[in-house]
Amino acid sequence: MKIKSVAMEQKQYKFGLSPSNSISRNMSGSIGTNGEDWQMTYKENGWRNLLFFHPAVSYKEYKQDKDLINQMEGEKIYEVALSFDKPYKQSELPLYELPAMTWFWINTYTDSQLNQFQQETKENDWSSTFIRENEALGLSVNSSIFSSIELDQENKDFLRLLKTSISDEHTSVYKTMKDKNINDVEILGMVVYGTKEEVATFIDNPIVKSSSLGGFIGNH
Repeated sequence: MKIKSVAMEQKQYKFGLSPSNSISRNMSGSIGTNGEDWQMTYKENGWRNLLFFHPAVSYKEYKQDKDLINQMEGEKIYEVALSFDKPYKQSELPLYELPAMTWFWINTYTDSQLNQFQQETKENDWSSTFIRENEALGLSVNSSIFSSIELDQENKDFLRLLKTSISDEHTSVYKTMKDKNINDVEILGMVVYGTKEEVATFIDNPIVKSSSLGGFIGNH
C-alpha cells in the first residue's frame, strides 16, 4: 500500500485558527513525535497541524485522540478539531452552548475535490489520507455562544476574507458561497478549546466521527 507524500508546512494560515489574547498559538506546550502512526506535521511552535475527515469520504481509519488527552496530566487548555458524521446546518446541530473561540469547518468542497479525496484514500495508506488544516476553510467565533444564534456577522467576515484573498481557490469558493444564506451553510466539524472535561463533552457526542489534538497550554 502506498503512502501519500505529506507536505511539511510551517506557516500560520489566514483561514485557519487566528491567534487570540487568551490562547497564543506561539506559546504552547508541545506534543512529542515519538510513536506516531499518523503522518503528522508540526508547526514551528511544536503544535500539531490539525487533521479533518470529510463525511462524504470513506476513510480506512479516523483520528481518535480522546485517549491521548485523557493520559495527559495537569490543568491544561486543549485545542481539538472535531469532524462530524455528516454535514449539519447550524439549526440541525445537536449542540447547545458552544465554548469561546469555536471555529466552524465549512463545506466548501466541489464534487471533483471529494472524488480526488476518495481516490487518494483508496490508493494510499490510511496514515496519510485526511484533510490537512490548511485545506479546511471556516469561520471563527471568539465568545461563548448558543448554537441557535445565527452567525450572520461571522459569515460576512468569512466571505470578506475570501473575496479579498489573492488565492484563486478562495476566489472560486467565494463565488460559490456568496449568495448562500447562513442557514443553508453546511458545517462539517469544528475546532474547540477547553479543559479535558470540557472538550470531552464534545468528543463524546455521537455526531463526532474524529478528534484531532492540535496542542495545549497550561490553564492558569
